[in-house]
Amino acid sequence: MSKDSKHTLTPIPKPNKAVQTLSPYDPANTRDASLRKTYPVPLKLDWNESTRPPSPNVVQAIRNHLSKNHLNLYPDIAVKRLRMAISRYTGLGADHILVTNGSDSALELIVRTFMDPGSVVGVPVPTYSHFVVFSRGAGLQIREIMYQDPFQVDWNALRAALNDGVSMLYLPSPSNPTGIVYHGELVKRMARRFENVIFLLDEAYFEFSGTTCAHLVDTYPNIIVTRTFSKAFGMAGLRVGYVLAHPEVVATLSKLHNPKSVASLNQAAAVGALEDVEYMSTYVKRVRAAREWTVDQLLKMGIDARTTHANYILFHVDNPHDFVRGLHDLNCFVRDRSSMPGMDGWIRVTVGTMDDMRQFVNRVAVVLSGTRQSIRPSMNAYPNKPDLI
Repeated sequence: MSKDSKHTLTPIPKPNKAVQTLSPYDPANTRDASLRKTYPVPLKLDWNESTRPPSPNVVQAIRNHLSKNHLNLYPDIAVKRLRMAISRYTGLGADHILVTNGSDSALELIVRTFMDPGSVVGVPVPTYSHFVVFSRGAGLQIREIMYQDPFQVDWNALRAALNDGVSMLYLPSPSNPTGIVYHGELVKRMARRFENVIFLLDEAYFEFSGTTCAHLVDTYPNIIVTRTFSKAFGMAGLRVGYVLAHPEVVATLSKLHNPKSVASLNQAAAVGALEDVEYMSTYVKRVRAAREWTVDQLLKMGIDARTTHANYILFHVDNPHDFVRGLHDLNCFVRDRSSMPGMDGWIRVTVGTMDDMRQFVNRVAVVLSGTRQSIRPSMNAYPNKPDLI
């Protein structure tokens, strides 16, 4: 009995066996610190959010919805307007689309719909750890797949896992944090060869990479794609995601999906965002330019840095904990990824606009000037871009 339970009148309910041993997803929360009006200006570069607000269309769409004063009604459970807008954006029919409360909900829904307790999910590591939490919470076994080089797809490692009882393969593309991209040819080849395996492509950063497997879902129903409005569209606070899949897969997912889970305001906001795709595209172009500039500056400073096809980069130092603390003291928040498999010494940095990244580079220089730690020698200019397959 816990120390708190002695004052209760009945026993505290126990979770199921899968949850009893589960560690929660617990990222560092720097939101409050990043919103303070302090000097220097806070740089929140740790959660891969957009560093700029969404299109003004988003705010206007919310205002328009509020002006109708329909908040007493449940949201449109068919999500008609938004599904049609996503259809125009992706080129897939509305029957290929299921809208969810963020893409995290989509991932959890797919796991719970198609996987039985005890089933094996293959997960190339390092990876987005919240998916692992969802899977373990559903009673699934996790098969970690290690690549020889964490920054390059290892087909042999994937094939070995797929030949060894894996029922689902989770492939974030680009992968967080390494930035690996899984191109259509590779995924198509795997889906055809292992037709009883579900290939779950998490395309949260699709707008930055421009690479997708969504066009494969009709021919290969065992390929399912998830996306989000949280990254390039700048709507992380509104929680809207969606699934792109074969219509029969969407119909199956709908059996467990709560159609009331996407709020009316969120639906209206996402429609507004898709009515101004140019705004998002302009931001993406600015991030791409700032991403390459930032890597170049770090390399010139003697720091080993890697670009990605997403809105983040990585750099390596010998004592990442101290380096992150030094940046934190300068109101610059980044993520130490060194505890993840194959990522010893690596720090992940969200990339924003050039204004953001100039401030970031300046603060890195301040930390460098006051540290005694050695910095890993940089490689030649850009030999470390992720290989395209």
